[in-house]
Amino acid sequence: MSRGEKHNQTGLQFYGDWELEKAVAAFRKATAAEPDNPEYHLNLARAFARSSSFDEAIQALGEYLRTETDAQLASRYERLFSSALDDVESALIEG
Repeated sequence: MSRGEKHNQTGLQFYGDWELEKAVAAFRKATAAEPDNPEYHLNLARAFARSSSFDEAIQALGEYLRTETDAQLASRYERLFSSALDDVESALIEG
């Protein structure tokens, strides 16, 4: 198992336990170890989104879209995150 995969697995455990700061730290290590692995960037985006760090989630999602070679899959996630953030923005605007 590579260093990136070890950090990713650790991040997934923390993410599942809602230990989001630890999950983010582990996913950051995973993306640093293997910056071209789209799965690690997507996991980082999910952890940021779950912790309401939406700007960081968008940045991590951008890295996912840059590294994901399956254009159809990347497009699907882009639409998913886009519509979810629209709901959040609407809720914030409406108060």
